[in-house]
Amino acid sequence: MAVVPTSGAWGMQFGVLGPLSVTVFHRSVELRGVKQRALLAVLLCRAGTPVSTDRLIDALWGSKPPRTAPENLRLYLSQLRRALGDRQRIVRRPPGYALLVRPGEVDADRFDALVERGRAAGDPQTGSDLLRQALALWRGDPYADVADLPVLREEADRLRERRQLALEARAEADLALGRHGGLVAELSRSVAEHPLRERLRGQLMLALYRAGRQADALQVYRDTRHLLAAELGLEPGAALQRLERAILNADPALDLPGPTTAETRTAGRGRDQSPVPRQLPPDVPHFVGRQRELAALSALVEPGATAAVALVDGTAGVGKTALVTHWAHRVAPHFPDGQLHVDLRGFSLSSRPTRPEDALHDLLQALRVPADRVPAGLDARVGLYRSLLADRRVLLFLDNARDTEQVRPLLPGSRGPLVLITSRTRLTGLLAREAGKLVALGALGTEEALALATARLGSDRVDTDPRAAHELVERCARLPLALVIAIARAATRPEASLRSLLDELTADGGLDAFDAGEPDVNLRNVFSWSYHALTPPAARLFRLLSQVPGADIGTDAAASLAGTTPAAVRPVLAELARAHLVDTPAPNRLRLHDLLRAYAAERLALDAPHECDAALRRLLDHYLHTALAAQRHLLRHRTSPHADPVPTDVTVTPVEDQRQASGWFLAEHHNVVAASDRAAVLGLHTHASRLPQALAAFLKRGGHWHTWIRTQRTALAAAEHLGDRQAQARAHRDLARGLAVLGNPVEAEIHLERALLAHSEAGEPLALAGTLLTAGWVCVDQHRYGEAADHARRALDIYRAEGHRAGEGPALNQLGWARTHLDDTDSAIAHFHRSLEIYRELDHGVGIARVLDSLGRAHHLAGHHVEAVEHYHQALALQQTLALGDRFDEACTLNGLGDTHAALGDHGAARDCWTRAVTLFDELGHTEAEMVRTKLSQAGPE
Repeated sequence: MAVVPTSGAWGMQFGVLGPLSVTVFHRSVELRGVKQRALLAVLLCRAGTPVSTDRLIDALWGSKPPRTAPENLRLYLSQLRRALGDRQRIVRRPPGYALLVRPGEVDADRFDALVERGRAAGDPQTGSDLLRQALALWRGDPYADVADLPVLREEADRLRERRQLALEARAEADLALGRHGGLVAELSRSVAEHPLRERLRGQLMLALYRAGRQADALQVYRDTRHLLAAELGLEPGAALQRLERAILNADPALDLPGPTTAETRTAGRGRDQSPVPRQLPPDVPHFVGRQRELAALSALVEPGATAAVALVDGTAGVGKTALVTHWAHRVAPHFPDGQLHVDLRGFSLSSRPTRPEDALHDLLQALRVPADRVPAGLDARVGLYRSLLADRRVLLFLDNARDTEQVRPLLPGSRGPLVLITSRTRLTGLLAREAGKLVALGALGTEEALALATARLGSDRVDTDPRAAHELVERCARLPLALVIAIARAATRPEASLRSLLDELTADGGLDAFDAGEPDVNLRNVFSWSYHALTPPAARLFRLLSQVPGADIGTDAAASLAGTTPAAVRPVLAELARAHLVDTPAPNRLRLHDLLRAYAAERLALDAPHECDAALRRLLDHYLHTALAAQRHLLRHRTSPHADPVPTDVTVTPVEDQRQASGWFLAEHHNVVAASDRAAVLGLHTHASRLPQALAAFLKRGGHWHTWIRTQRTALAAAEHLGDRQAQARAHRDLARGLAVLGNPVEAEIHLERALLAHSEAGEPLALAGTLLTAGWVCVDQHRYGEAADHARRALDIYRAEGHRAGEGPALNQLGWARTHLDDTDSAIAHFHRSLEIYRELDHGVGIARVLDSLGRAHHLAGHHVEAVEHYHQALALQQTLALGDRFDEACTLNGLGDTHAALGDHGAARDCWTRAVTLFDELGHTEAEMVRTKLSQAGPE
């Protein structure tokens, strides 16, 4: 829940566990009209989370709202704010409005907290008392006076299910307290109301048995069996079947626990004769996959195994407990002295982590130490506990550990027991000290996730729409908990298609759909337990990471996002990694899967929305300034777009040479594109205009022409918003180049005309010359070589007049290329050599490679095939180096080299060159691929 600002009315209470009610300082607030009550109810059932305007209108008026619905909604919101007496309670938050509440102000929240405490209580008396307090909050059916609204029916159903689970938990506690006599009538009524709930029927059978009514207990089982067979075609579950057998056998384990006697030892063995503990949680139904992890655990019980401690760690909801539980059941026979289990509750908002001394108290009692003989101090308990476990073959399952300090006192002192620990945190110190084995658990593989869906839903339903099934598991980030919740929703609606379920899960992109009605099967709750365990700097960075536009982020970018230095952000990133709230796909890189990103965005909106804009601007500045620095190395002697001075709270990644520049772009170009898109959406037009220009050299060199066109369209739109004529001209020019390469010359000409006009009007000679060269290459692509030569001459004249040697090189190369195709080979080769001289003078490797390719083409057309091959090979040698690699240029050179080999009659070499060229052209989506493919189909024999 969100915390409201410090001003406003205190002492406010909202009641939803019955007719809707609001009180302020115990004074009832009158809510006028059905619409006002309905509006409050819808906001309450999503308290703290924005509810879209469309959803609110749909809730109030259904599928046919009046034309004035938006205005009426604002009126009702204003009236509701006045009725509550606190205008800051309902705030405008895109895409709608949110009602802010404090913890405990909604009776449903108080109910959930009491239930969680009751379920986690260490003794049945405390548990029963807390659960009774929770149930006493109910005043009738939830949202009773507005529950007919479709949007509230699901919430009301969820609350009713929570109440029923609480009733069953309280009955469990009362059974443990020996209150079976008073439970028979209550449980009989509950069974009549919920005839298919097997847990209720099991509780009734046990209560009847303990009340001396064994025949009645068995009759309940027979009735259950007949009902399940008739209604569902199923047999009772394994737990109910075991209970029936135990009743038939009058199993002493069904009796109430009595006072334990002193230990008795067998002669010669000194071994406790009490029943060995069997405390493992129930095995996981439909467990699939995880073969690698299961094999790693199984190695712990193989002959010669030395590790006595194993840690299974991973993010919230990844299935750590399920994995260990399933494996422990498989290997239980290896541990004849018992299996112990403790939930350390390391990550929970409603209860504190289990203290080591409390865990030891429970473990000692499981080992049949009478309560009055459990020592008082931690050290004394550790000593007795380790003495009892010495030489015993026991499996100890320490679930949900918070840190090493919580676990260390619970470790046995001998090598006999095997200890399995699950944690959301990597307990590196513990592993090092105990020489423990680490089993890191990640998301399910796609096939594993599909297998889980198939096991739970059936192959028919999954096979009906396999594409929807694939999309479903990806929407769930292949996270087992999310997938189980989604599958449970599908299982309760067998008539619904997987596609419709997927649409529901993706409707708002948030986490509302991932709630199965209980705290530990609510994805938002599960994530929150990890989030609230973070230090403030780590929690802040986790929230800000929701704003990362790309798939991942590097250390320098994360430092900029947080407004700090790389040195300061590294330990914070390490904390997030240890808590498994981020993945680390590569050194110094991290990412959030979509569900954690959605949760981080919710926390940012609730805890620190004011930080969002500044953090995103810092991140955009990081990408812009680093891309500009890297591009300067790629362009070398050409002009790179300018940028303002770097803000002091922004980190720019050091880029020292072309190799580092290429490496940075390879790692980050997808993120820079995403940053440009995000800037455009948010109206940050300066960044949206400049980021594509800073990326242009890399995209051209790599032949990413589709991305080039998309980003230049973004840049053009942003420049038009800014009214920046220079930026518009650059975007028109670059857009024209990409369009021409991909075979759209008509639109390319339009953009070129606009760019040339803008540069001429602005009196920008160098920019005009660059655009003339672009126009020349567009003409070359269309075989208009005379016009290409004219453009090249004009550009060359401008560069010479301005003394711009770096511009003369490409102008001479283009002029030579045009003369080559105008059958003026001698003149062309002379232009190429002058161009090559300039490029070598400037040590411009890319330019040298391009002119060598041009010389290869010229010599090929002149019939000088040996010289052509030599120049082509020299060009390829430069193009294929890491720092200078240009896939488009390389493809063109391979194509030309293939032509020369074919002219020499070496058809095998020609085929090889053309095959490599067509592969590159296909990867680039270039139309030249078809022409090369035609050559391959017509080539002579090898």
